[in-house]
Amino acid sequence: MTLLKNSWLFFLLLFVGCKSSKNASQEPQVVTMTTLSSGYFLRNDIILNDRIHCMVATSQSDIDEYFGYGAVMGDNHMRPDFGKNYVLAMVVKAQNKVVELAFQKVTLHKGNLRVQCLINEKNEDLGYEATPVILATIKRSAKIKTVSFYDKERLIRRVVM
Repeated sequence: MTLLKNSWLFFLLLFVGCKSSKNASQEPQVVTMTTLSSGYFLRNDIILNDRIHCMVATSQSDIDEYFGYGAVMGDNHMRPDFGKNYVLAMVVKAQNKVVELAFQKVTLHKGNLRVQCLINEKNEDLGYEATPVILATIKRSAKIKTVSFYDKERLIRRVVM
């Protein structure tokens, strides 16, 4: 009888464990990102059609096509390792107002990487035009099928990988 009770308890625990691991896979997984240095800028020959432009760079040539780099004092510039990483980029069209950009949170759920962006446009005049830019690296993964950039709940852009 004890063997029967222990067997029943074992199968119950196994069932509960499988059920909870299945539910865990249904939850979005937080993805670690690393913001790149502030020395990146949008090249002068690039014309943005959209007010906010988001992209995923899979190679150094993708970065070089859109961005230049200018050394910033105290900055330790390192090129991304594209064998291990993708680069997320967000650019806002040139304007004379202060704009703060950030990638707040990145999650992966069922092949879709959701990038939660912060675009904080302040009513402060710069006195000149600037093009706000932010870049960050995430680990390269075959699990990522699409990348969706959001400003609050508004979809900015979806990129198919």
